[in-house]
Amino acid sequence: MECKVIDSAEFRAKIAGILRISADKVKDDCALTDLVSDSFALVDMVIELQEEYSVRLTQETLKDVRTVSDLWEQVHPQLKAHS
Repeated sequence: MECKVIDSAEFRAKIAGILRISADKVKDDCALTDLVSDSFALVDMVIELQEEYSVRLTQETLKDVRTVSDLWEQVHPQLKAHS
């Protein structure tokens, strides 16, 4: 699978697209639970991000993820490792 090089702005835009919300609402310090209250939607978002960027996000790595920035910090190093 081809590695995708993205920045945090593209990542936030992808999250907005998955959640079908305005990209303006997706800020680095925004709590993921503020973006969507349905935990199933958050799980779906994580699955889509894993598939889109060929990364692995485990329950262990996600346990302390609260914000968009926290999620980026889990995805970004894996993207760099693939490049």
